[in-house]
Amino acid sequence: MITVIGDFAVDIFVNSDGFHYGSDTESAIATQAGGQGNHVAAWIAACEGKAALIGNIGHDVFGDFLWQEAKAQGIELAVSRTDMAETGKIVVLVDDKGGERSMFTSRGANLNLSTKQVKTHESFIASSDCLYISGYMLFKNGTYDAVKAAKQLARKHNVPVALDPSSAYFLSEYKERVLDFMKNTEWVFPNFEEGQLLTGKDKPEDIITELKNFVKHPVLKLGRQGCMMYDDGWIHLPARDVKVIDTTGAGDSFLGAFLSHYYRNYSAKDALKFANETAANTVQKFGGRPEIK
Repeated sequence: MITVIGDFAVDIFVNSDGFHYGSDTESAIATQAGGQGNHVAAWIAACEGKAALIGNIGHDVFGDFLWQEAKAQGIELAVSRTDMAETGKIVVLVDDKGGERSMFTSRGANLNLSTKQVKTHESFIASSDCLYISGYMLFKNGTYDAVKAAKQLARKHNVPVALDPSSAYFLSEYKERVLDFMKNTEWVFPNFEEGQLLTGKDKPEDIITELKNFVKHPVLKLGRQGCMMYDDGWIHLPARDVKVIDTTGAGDSFLGAFLSHYYRNYSAKDALKFANETAANTVQKFGGRPEIK
């Protein structure tokens, strides 16, 4: 089992070919389950792994929807519900031309994650093959304290820790915190821009080499250039040439697929190939969620 700590949110997708300020704009709007932690857990489950998710939602209609959808995905939930905050929401604007997405985020109940809550679910962490922590949890002091406690529990039970830096926007402010948290972890999965910000390097090989001073296995996501890591030699896999419809969830599907495959077979190269292919399939459809089987 892989235990995930991260955001649980509703994605509200808005797709239009223009914007009329101060008036109406006809759009296609869709609502899907989202949040980085929720996405990663869903992809672990979709790729034949077992996932548990520690997080928070509100006592509202969006919380009901996320709970039911996550259960249908096969995720084991260690999720708390609160009346003190609404379920997290993300408005996702998708560019028709390149499929790139921009997000307006209200994290809501996700910010209520506490050290006490994490310790309550120590048994999940202790029985895991790996603990995955979303980088978004490092960007607020309360959730940062909670995931520090989770990392300590993982170390106590000899459970490997994986981290995704999550957001280049926040890294400009929290770089040193993220680098410090990365110490004594097994995996980190930055994209190229995040890798640049964390290391000050511009070449993928230099980014990975610098990150290895902090973490055992850096895996660099390179978008249309594929992915790269070092495992007894350099491994660079190009991305499959596909028509990109929507990049939402591409990194999450990559990460969930990688962890699921690796902790069944323990081959980094094979896991990288599987993750690269999964991400290529994800960007060819709208939304970043696996289908419920």
